Amino acid sequence: MKNANQTDPIQRFWDRYIHFLSQKNIKPAIARWYVIRTEHYINAFPDKRLAAHCPEDVNAYLKKQAENSRIADWQFRQIVDAIQKLWEMLGVGWFKRKVKMMLMGFVIFLLLAAVGSCTLTDNLKQFGGSPSGDRLERIKSAPNYADGKFQNTVPTSLEMRSGAFSMLSRWLFGKEVRIPDIDIPVDELSPASFDAPPPDGLRITRMGHSTVLIEIDGKRILTDPMWSKRSSPVSLAGPARFHPPAMPLEELPRLDAVVISHDHFDHLDKNTVCALARTSVHFFVPLGVGAHLEKWEIGPDLITELNWWEAAAIDGITFVATPARHFSGRGIRDRDTTLWASWTIIGPEHRVFFGGDSGFFPGFAEIGDKFGPFDITLLECGAYDPNWPGIHMAPEQTVEANMALKGNLLIPIHWGTFNLSFHSWFDPPERLTAAAESKNVRIAVPRFGRMVTATDMAQKDPWWKVSGTPADLVLSGNTRL
Repeated sequence: MKNANQTDPIQRFWDRYIHFLSQKNIKPAIARWYVIRTEHYINAFPDKRLAAHCPEDVNAYLKKQAENSRIADWQFRQIVDAIQKLWEMLGVGWFKRKVKMMLMGFVIFLLLAAVGSCTLTDNLKQFGGSPSGDRLERIKSAPNYADGKFQNTVPTSLEMRSGAFSMLSRWLFGKEVRIPDIDIPVDELSPASFDAPPPDGLRITRMGHSTVLIEIDGKRILTDPMWSKRSSPVSLAGPARFHPPAMPLEELPRLDAVVISHDHFDHLDKNTVCALARTSVHFFVPLGVGAHLEKWEIGPDLITELNWWEAAAIDGITFVATPARHFSGRGIRDRDTTLWASWTIIGPEHRVFFGGDSGFFPGFAEIGDKFGPFDITLLECGAYDPNWPGIHMAPEQTVEANMALKGNLLIPIHWGTFNLSFHSWFDPPERLTAAAESKNVRIAVPRFGRMVTATDMAQKDPWWKVSGTPADLVLSGNTRL
């Protein structure tokens, strides 16, 4: 009979982890989420010895994660072998377990990086191009450009308020439910869904993340198109989608324009943009972003680049690049070399504001005074955290921004598709609906693929609760901004 020091290292971890949870007097329901998240991060779910000790519903979850993994079987075996060797080499103390998990994550990263190196050429193209020539001279003469970078209208720090170890600890051991435990409901669309025009001339359909199809006064405009499975320059790593887009990219109805807010991977997706360019649709982008598109062989005749407060029109619709409080960059050395922007979209009868990514700032009031009121505002409501308050808004600030913009109907975007922060995936709509109710602000939080008009009643369907994850289980543990 084996003694405690001879037992399987994963089994030993499981026993000690359950013992740790019991010492903390954690309720079984919450302990279940601790266990699920822990097993997800150490990638132990393919191991049958561990699965044998899981409750039936947890075991089903782990099997589903293994089946949905895009890593090949032989790659998974290499990862699991590396993890088990680390377990055998290191001790089992609580502090050492943290170190081991960090080391295991590093091993996984190296293995994925090695596998991904075979597509290095394509990966390098994902980073896009750098402004040069006449484009660079135009950038240098811009009033919001100084010291080799674009500048926000208010001081904005990108330094994290807590250290790297603290953030890693939150990522590994935080009890927030950052990834949904079941499929997010999506209303599937087809080309026939758009045969009938919106009855009052304005309709919004959220395809995912910040991707929204705007039908305004007879024209169709798509914002920040993102159809790839990951928000990343590589296909094997990076934040993965929680749900598929509401319809296949090739089935989209004819578009009149595409609007890009900035060049981060979750907003400017090379594969999607190149596919759309083959339809000869016109792109409206912030100053400098055109260098990425031209690097991807998109003709300059399809690109209009604007600085803040500049405007251009196409087929009766005016596009105004308006300020946002954020940053840009797709690589290590190109921080803030291209502009980020929000967009004011003005038709003959209606007005829509698309916020892209932005922290809260006085510019919302200035935009509202110049171009408001807006029939619909599309404002970010996700990826926020106390570590970076200047570049993403908390839900309560999203409501305040809508009020400053003089928006009639607020639709939150930038949540529910990717895991980009520490908050639970359903935290944004929970907090937004509470804040909107307290301020008497009209909102709609439609399912992906659900069509919404400006005259619709404020949406009351809390569809994000269908996951069966009780809000009071996790929301109480979130840190508020």
